[in-house]
Amino acid sequence: MLQLIRSRVTGILAIVVLVLITLSFVFFGVTTPSLTGVNYAAKVNGVEIPLNEFRSGVQRAESRYSQYYPDGIPDETRQQLRDNILDTMIRDELIRQRIYDDRYRITNDALLDQIKSIPQFQINGQFDRKVYEQQLLIAGQSPGQFERSLKNSLSINQLRNALASSAFSIPAEITQKQILENEQRSAAFAIIPASRFKEQVSISDEDILAEYEASKASLLSEEAVDIEYIELTTQDLAKDVEVNDEILADYYASVSFRFGTPEEREARHILIATDEGDPQEKKAFAESLLEQIENGADFGELAKEHSDDLGSAASNGELGFFGRGKMVPEFENAAFSLDIGETSDLVKTQYGYHIIQVTDIKESDSPAFADLDEEQRTSLESEYRQLQVEGYLGERAEELANEVFDARDTLSDVAQNNGLTVKTQKNITRSSFAGLAALQEVKKAIFSEELRNGTNSDLIAASADQAIFLRVTEYRDVRQKSLDEVKAQLRAQLESKAASKMAADAGIALQAEISSVEELQAKAEENDYSFTPEASITRSQAGIQGELLGAIFNASKPQGEQAVEEGVEMNNGDYAIFYLTEVTPGAVDSMAETEKQAASRAISAQNGNNEMNAYLASLREKADIYIPPEQEELNN
Repeated sequence: MLQLIRSRVTGILAIVVLVLITLSFVFFGVTTPSLTGVNYAAKVNGVEIPLNEFRSGVQRAESRYSQYYPDGIPDETRQQLRDNILDTMIRDELIRQRIYDDRYRITNDALLDQIKSIPQFQINGQFDRKVYEQQLLIAGQSPGQFERSLKNSLSINQLRNALASSAFSIPAEITQKQILENEQRSAAFAIIPASRFKEQVSISDEDILAEYEASKASLLSEEAVDIEYIELTTQDLAKDVEVNDEILADYYASVSFRFGTPEEREARHILIATDEGDPQEKKAFAESLLEQIENGADFGELAKEHSDDLGSAASNGELGFFGRGKMVPEFENAAFSLDIGETSDLVKTQYGYHIIQVTDIKESDSPAFADLDEEQRTSLESEYRQLQVEGYLGERAEELANEVFDARDTLSDVAQNNGLTVKTQKNITRSSFAGLAALQEVKKAIFSEELRNGTNSDLIAASADQAIFLRVTEYRDVRQKSLDEVKAQLRAQLESKAASKMAADAGIALQAEISSVEELQAKAEENDYSFTPEASITRSQAGIQGELLGAIFNASKPQGEQAVEEGVEMNNGDYAIFYLTEVTPGAVDSMAETEKQAASRAISAQNGNNEMNAYLASLREKADIYIPPEQEELNN
């Protein structure tokens, strides 16, 4: 559609239409546009899951998995990753909504305690603010972003823990777990290595040619492109944000708790609940109590006699010390506006009418703004600048999009006019993950037909912090690789395959000749194969390849004195022969009390996970979840 606009509409009208399509909702709040015009990955009960957050999650996952797939992540695996990430984001949004409804909250004090306990932010076991900020800088997050994310995660854990605490284990489960996990199997085995036969393998040019002809469909070069691009980031924009002492001091007031212990108030209160009875009568009664206090009545005695907060009434209404974020907002605002000994007017909350009296104040030990050292101020200013441009990138991206559109097939002038640098990246394939190739949106753009002629791309919203414009400088189509290009590869594959078959044939022939562990050992020594004498093996035994260990524990139990003999083809091409002579169930009585407790906790945790999964399934079943068709197409 964008190409159609390019060819049929010109001038100001084209710019307006193009901007509406590519830049609506761009970077404002937490949403990011897509090439299809859809700016959310899904809606959960009407709440949008921002597309840029989904894409960032996909990019991180694909980046992690790419190390396991040097030739590129298979399409099936890639799609499974994307599906799993979207499913996880939907689940987390359901949990977030439930947390809000059930009033799970994390206080600033609890958040700060959690941050200080993270080892990566410590030096010699003590929290270090400089290390904290450096680690977040490396991770590409501001302290504010990290703290919001952590606060949300901790709230989710509150719900998880509430469900997990109701789970338990019974002795029979512990016994069965112990029997299985502590089971031991006595076995002896020999390994026939495929490498032993490689020298016997002879691969002719005719063999390679035949394999080449049979495998031509898979011996293709990938599409590849060279690109040049410019990018606009929030870091670029942050340099132009106006900052002065007044602005910075106001911002510091909202985040000063990170620089020390936050202010706390000690207070007592009288609550007149309004959940039952006539609210007006309740208010009148609360006003009468307030009048008595103003006339000299004892606050504590009135709290004991009349407060509906039974938890504090018995102790004269005392609530102890608390920081910001621990009380409902109306209560907190009133308490933190009072001096020692002052009594509030009536404070209305969802619980009823409160009369609050502050009895002590612990001042914050965070330094005053004027006392911040140069390093602290620089860090604070950097964070403030970054925060201010989170919603401004869209406006600048729109301006840049107009210039890029007018330039059509060059980025040099746009870069020069805006103080940006034209960068290049060569030989990007669909399986590449370096640089911009890690971004799925970039790949969709650079391999689209409309950009093959060198036309400038439309805006590519890589994330909420980055806008990209690019053009393809060279496109190389898929082609059949020549025999010379793949000859060495095919020879190695054929040699490995032939050696593995020879190892398996030798193993099968050997199995036909033997009928006991002793004969297996003798043949192994005769042929210089590795042999491991009969020994007791556990399910977690180290030093045994997974396929062999799995086969030993999946084998049928020996009947009487007759050992079970099997052969196993290993993933590395080797062939293993084993004799299973005895199976010993896990001994229940041998488990120490600490082990039983650990097993009980493990089973309870598993049961708790099952409870959580059932709870989430129930939430999902009742939820209104919508994934737009455009997004499903984009994902695929």
